[in-house]
Amino acid sequence: MLHTNATVPVLHAPADGPVEAMLFFGVGSSDEPVRLAGITHLVEHLAVRRALPIAAPHNATTDDWATIFSVTASTAEEAIAGIVRMADAVGSLVDVTPAEVEHERKILAGEDRLRYSEQVPSIHTVRFGPTGPGRAGAGWAATHGISAEEVRAWVQRWFVAENAVVTVAGGAVPADALTVQLPSGRAAGPVPSWSGQVRGGVMVESGLSGAALSVLVPAEHAQLLDAVLEQEVFRALRLDAGLTYSVDGSFVEVDTASSTVVVTIDPAVEDLAAAVDLLVATVHRVAEVGPSEESIATIDAARALNHLDSGTRADQRLTDAALHRLRGLRRATPIDHPVSADEIAGLLTALRAALPGLIVCVDEDAELLDDEPEAPEAGLRAVAARHGLVVDERVPGRPVQDARHLTRSSSSSTYRDAFLPGWASMRVRLDGTDLVLLPRGGDARVIDLSGVSVVGTRGDDGLTIVDSDGFAFQIRRDEWWQGRRLIAAVRSATPAELVRPFTT
Repeated sequence: MLHTNATVPVLHAPADGPVEAMLFFGVGSSDEPVRLAGITHLVEHLAVRRALPIAAPHNATTDDWATIFSVTASTAEEAIAGIVRMADAVGSLVDVTPAEVEHERKILAGEDRLRYSEQVPSIHTVRFGPTGPGRAGAGWAATHGISAEEVRAWVQRWFVAENAVVTVAGGAVPADALTVQLPSGRAAGPVPSWSGQVRGGVMVESGLSGAALSVLVPAEHAQLLDAVLEQEVFRALRLDAGLTYSVDGSFVEVDTASSTVVVTIDPAVEDLAAAVDLLVATVHRVAEVGPSEESIATIDAARALNHLDSGTRADQRLTDAALHRLRGLRRATPIDHPVSADEIAGLLTALRAALPGLIVCVDEDAELLDDEPEAPEAGLRAVAARHGLVVDERVPGRPVQDARHLTRSSSSSTYRDAFLPGWASMRVRLDGTDLVLLPRGGDARVIDLSGVSVVGTRGDDGLTIVDSDGFAFQIRRDEWWQGRRLIAAVRSATPAELVRPFTT
């Protein structure tokens, strides 16, 4: 058990009504390597469980670049007492047990079974790959294999006093530092500038339902653009066309300079193509002629109400201050005046520049990219073509550039699928760490197992290989001749640190 006292700085802002205290740690899902995807969320759950019981309303969230614990009470003293309890619980995880980790993994599996058991290609991972920023929707399949030892190490690296800030909105002015029981370490520091690949101008199928659209813009325009697009898409797709019920907007900081703005919708499968067509057309219309007067009036009204609410003002000020202090991020958008002409002009310039890099994800269950629709002009391929988007088939691996991969060496071994005895639709060749895919009638591709993001094991039944771009290749034992031998060979050829259990 941890017994070392540490001090954490406290930021305060005046506000009426209940007092909300928050404990920020400068670590989020985008700080995780893919093989530990979900570990920060797991720590959050484990800490709240250890902190209980807490009578006051409380919550915890794992963001892309921060993890936040909050307690709301009638006085600052009560709220801070709850935060101390939360902080001490985080620190105590340096002795978390395997039984605790196993129990909480089951809870997480129930929270979102799809993302818990798959590395789901979210719209952020489509743009940046699985190792890029904004990975919150990338899936947490690796969580299944995270050990208590790895949790302890993660806490001691990231959940330390030097990487924490406490904020208090309302109540009496607290002391400028709080004593808690946390490990000592180093601050995370500013979010690093993203220098990796950035994919854009594509339409991609996803395991997530509905459809999502993403643009990449300078960070200072993200919050207003998020509000504008949510209003415009809601009006066009729900009120006018009746093609979707839910319209949600969000933005995610890529780094200190840029952000992605995402709009998600939930049309019925039969309306998906029409809804996506109108979604993309609406964004282009906004870029061309600007937001409607009705949208701006709605945003102005929200700003005015938020400015009148001292709690909202305090929350925004303190959250911005904490994220800037811990990760160098600045989210602040003025709420004390209506949207200005300069704000709109900057927004339109940013949106127009972002359109060539637009990304759209669509529900793979609609099967509108795989099957030829009865009316080709109404299919998603036609929608993509109308808006200058390329359909990305998400094929794993790289095209074979060297004939050596097609010539069997003395050390290589070949396997074929088992769908039709004596006639294979796919063969694979394992040559060192190169897994060469040889589809009948298709181009050969190679996956370098030493450079993949993760190889997830599914007991003895199969593997999921997630390559460096986030594309997945499944090997199921009963779909391959000598499937058990193939699975064992791939595991043996993959560096041990890249192999994680996805299921038992």
